[in-house]
Amino acid sequence: DEYGVELTEEHLEGVRAIANGEGEVRKNDFICHIKQSNMFGMFERTDPESDLHWQNLAITAFKLFDKNYDGYIDKKEFKWMTANKRVSQRKVDVMFQRCDLDGDG
Repeated sequence: DEYGVELTEEHLEGVRAIANGEGEVRKNDFICHIKQSNMFGMFERTDPESDLHWQNLAITAFKLFDKNYDGYIDKKEFKWMTANKRVSQRKVDVMFQRCDLDGDG
């Protein structure tokens, strides 16, 4: 409930059913399960004012930029995501000069 999602015992049982012997659930199995059980819609209706909602949006946005999954967004990745006429290479360079505090790109 603190995340704006109300799970029933039936939902919990469904997830327990796909767990392995140690009680762990693989990410792909979990995603398939929530799609097949129509639980996906529940997660779309989370409280948009919650910290969790904004944290998830930030994490998702970061992952979209971090194309090589190294935990950093370099100039090439950033330019790829902003590849349009509204964001020039000069603007990307200025943004990195201001934000890249250690200068490693």
